[in-house]
Amino acid sequence: MSFNFHIGSLISRINLAISHNKNCIIEKKSPIGLKILTMLLENHFIKNFIISKNFFIIFLRYGTKLSVIKNVKVLSTPSKREFVTVYDLQSIINLNSCSFFILSTNKGLLMGKDCLSLNLGGELLFSINL
Repeated sequence: MSFNFHIGSLISRINLAISHNKNCIIEKKSPIGLKILTMLLENHFIKNFIISKNFFIIFLRYGTKLSVIKNVKVLSTPSKREFVTVYDLQSIINLNSCSFFILSTNKGLLMGKDCLSLNLGGELLFSINL
């Protein structure tokens, strides 16, 4: 299975759980999934996650009856990759102030704001809308 398949699967499960007000979801274990979930946990987008033998159990964060995350959108697919420079990323972040972006760079997976501070561009993987 490819890199983008795991990302797409994880994101679609998160979106479905949010739309059905689920507290937790189960996703197949993968190295890229672990990196993404760690980033989501560090930025307080999810409550927690547990690693079992073959799966992740992900607990979503809710405010007052509403999820902290409104929507997660895949921006780069295997057939249409979205690469951005630092200058493009700056304008994208300025236009979408309520969104957070995850990029794949030569330094690994990074949040958009971290890419700006390190002066890095990369492949836009997905956005998180609050």
